[in-house]
Amino acid sequence: MRCLAAYSTEVLDRGSWLPGWNVPRNNITEDELSSLPSLDLAYIFQTEAALNGKSFWGRLTTYIGGGFVATLGNTLQVKQ
Repeated sequence: MRCLAAYSTEVLDRGSWLPGWNVPRNNITEDELSSLPSLDLAYIFQTEAALNGKSFWGRLTTYIGGGFVATLGNTLQVKQ
């Protein structure tokens, strides 16, 4: 891991990872992506369009509407 001086969309990590933030051996295809369990999707960068997101102006800069998303559920058993 490395620390960046400031958030910037130019240096934003848009890569796909394997669970545990491990580097994948090759690019993940759309078919593989659609077959992943929902928790594993947390390691796949999703675009603003895929998330039906929207960029927004924060305190210091504009933040994109995409990113890494984890669905946690609403029970302790699901979250573990």
